[in-house]
Amino acid sequence: MGKGSRNRQIHLQDRMDHPEKYKEKKQMPKWVGKLVAWVLLVAVVIGVAAYIISSNSIIERNRILVDSKSGKFDVNQRTAEFIAWQNEYSNAATYWTYCSYGFIEDTYDITKNYKTADEYALGAAQFALENNLRDSIDNVLESLKIYVAVCDKAYEEDKNYHKSDAIKASVNEQFAQFEKISTSNNWPSVDAFLSNVLVKGLKASDVEKALTMLAVYDAYCTEKQVSFETATTLKDLETFRDANPEDYYKNDYFTFATEDKALADQLAACKTPEEFKALVLNNHFDKNYKTAYNKFTVQKDVAKVLADLKGKTDSNAGTALTDALNTLGFEEAKTYNSTDEGLNAQLKSWLFDAKRKQHEVGSVETEDGIYVLAFFSEKNNETTVSVREKFYQFEDGITVGEDTEFKNNVLKYLQEYKTTQTYPEVSYQMHTKKAEEFEKTLKAEGADVAAILAAAENKTTVDALKSTDKTHPEAVVKAVFEKGVAANDILKVEGTNASYVVYVEAIGSDSAKITYVTFESDLYYQVISDLTTSLDKIYPTVKSINHTKDAAADSFEAWISVLNEGTLTSARTENETKTFETTKDNVTTHSVYMVTKTMYLDTSKVVYGGYYLYSSSNHATDAETAKNNLAGKTNAALASALSSLGGTSSYTLLESSITDANLKAWLFSADRKANEVAVVKNTTGTGSYVAVFVESGEAWHNNAKNAYVSEQMQNWVDGLAKDYRVNERAVAKLGEPSTTVATTAAPAPEETTAPAQG
Repeated sequence: MGKGSRNRQIHLQDRMDHPEKYKEKKQMPKWVGKLVAWVLLVAVVIGVAAYIISSNSIIERNRILVDSKSGKFDVNQRTAEFIAWQNEYSNAATYWTYCSYGFIEDTYDITKNYKTADEYALGAAQFALENNLRDSIDNVLESLKIYVAVCDKAYEEDKNYHKSDAIKASVNEQFAQFEKISTSNNWPSVDAFLSNVLVKGLKASDVEKALTMLAVYDAYCTEKQVSFETATTLKDLETFRDANPEDYYKNDYFTFATEDKALADQLAACKTPEEFKALVLNNHFDKNYKTAYNKFTVQKDVAKVLADLKGKTDSNAGTALTDALNTLGFEEAKTYNSTDEGLNAQLKSWLFDAKRKQHEVGSVETEDGIYVLAFFSEKNNETTVSVREKFYQFEDGITVGEDTEFKNNVLKYLQEYKTTQTYPEVSYQMHTKKAEEFEKTLKAEGADVAAILAAAENKTTVDALKSTDKTHPEAVVKAVFEKGVAANDILKVEGTNASYVVYVEAIGSDSAKITYVTFESDLYYQVISDLTTSLDKIYPTVKSINHTKDAAADSFEAWISVLNEGTLTSARTENETKTFETTKDNVTTHSVYMVTKTMYLDTSKVVYGGYYLYSSSNHATDAETAKNNLAGKTNAALASALSSLGGTSSYTLLESSITDANLKAWLFSADRKANEVAVVKNTTGTGSYVAVFVESGEAWHNNAKNAYVSEQMQNWVDGLAKDYRVNERAVAKLGEPSTTVATTAAPAPEETTAPAQG
């Protein structure tokens, strides 16, 4: 965000925090936020210009910014006010949304003071129009000329959009909404509402003129885009593609980043992707297996010991701590000396902590294992202390019980998990399987449920479970209080890392008596789950990249593809590797890249179309109505009409991106006809989609068509607007722009071709 935009944010915050400084006559009503989404629908534009012109609070209607040659679409400053409000509101709402999702950083922490985009944007829009008019005008003057030029051309060709019943009905409907809102909130007139809530001095006639001009522009641009799309041939797209190869030809690669230079050198020496990925996996296994194994063995045992010793102490009345230590096999008390040079640093820190108290119990983890310690000195002096301890040594985990192939089988599992999805034969069970077998036992004919539960390990009985309980597994509580659960029901419930079988002995409206048995996976699957989770974060996956025109020298982007005398050519061969090094805070990271595919077109099958889901009780009827409203439209007009309903519309819908099976089957059926519209029930039967199919094609083809038509549209509107001029004298009367002119548009999240580092 530029300096000008940052200054506007700071000024806005000051205005909100200290309204008395600005002597505002009327606070903006909170209810107006409900109007925003509806108002913005009237300013949909197609691929050419953003929302246009802004204005200030005192404008003379005879001060013309751009003259209409037809005399029908002169834009004076008053007419521009409504469009300006939309522009500023949209910018601010987008900015708030991006900040709230973390796409961009709100450097001055302003947006977090507002609960919604509406709340922030309403104040920001009003402030911008009152205090930063010239900056807003400077950002949109070129777009303003285009709007007027396109509308004039439509009038010249007798399109008569401005007289169409549809446009008149749309404008009338919007005024009816304005009137309804203004009346329900005790405004004396629509003009009063517009002037006090949107922009000072705004009147209904100004809004009508602005809405009509926008609608004419939108209608003609839609018609023109349809004609361009219809006329475009495959030869056109191939020519366009070859003139812009950097946008359509890709390279595939994967990468791994490490601080271990020896590993980086080994990766760079790999000859195939399989060898590269296997090296990453095996290195990950070698470095993390022992840690994962001991997490579920030694560390788990230590946690149980610490829990058992918690709160125990020796006193005149007994020796509870000593008795527990004896039972657990702790060593007899021994003395440690702070001057012992061979004493482990972590152990020394715990032992000679000045705050350590008698009978305190704790643990110290070292490279080889974990000390559990009971402090028996009355006072922690600077030289010697007395403790009882037990050392729990970390294990290699090569053999578990009689299984001499335990570690090898874990490695085999991971290797197969990333390749063929076939796994070693083992006798270990996952928690889901254990719970399933126990559930069958409880539900077997003639089963003595009480006896089976009494003999079960890891069971918990709750005499009065509440639906708001937080002490028992959330999944169990939720399952018990699901609608329809009755006494004597047996439920199998899946948690995050465990399964539960629940016996409901009795249940009321908000209280139940239950017994549940907890099942954890065997050690084999616990270790695998831990290693799989960490492996997925670093395992090389294929990424794609286009040529980067301005790639920095010696960068990955510059290396993977180059322009050779103006022609895009592959500089690489498949399976070629390269290492790039970066140093930060004296730490050097080696990023190794392998090219897996060079200079290809994305030929994935995609659909130009979209969908919208109706989920109310009348979803089938609503979808049918929408279908009828879309009937007869083609290409861009059809896609635009779907978007105006709130639907998803895209040139490049991928089959993998559609989650509903019924919708997917319809959109990607081989017998779809161009510009087809249908109602498709979702798979659950809870809603109906209105689905639109314009055409199908390869991904590069549809992307090129989008860009090619956009370029034609841009050339068309630029040609219409080239003889139009902005009235500089009128603009000058609006005042001087800020010293640093910056766009008022909310910044979009950055896109980068830089590869993610593993």
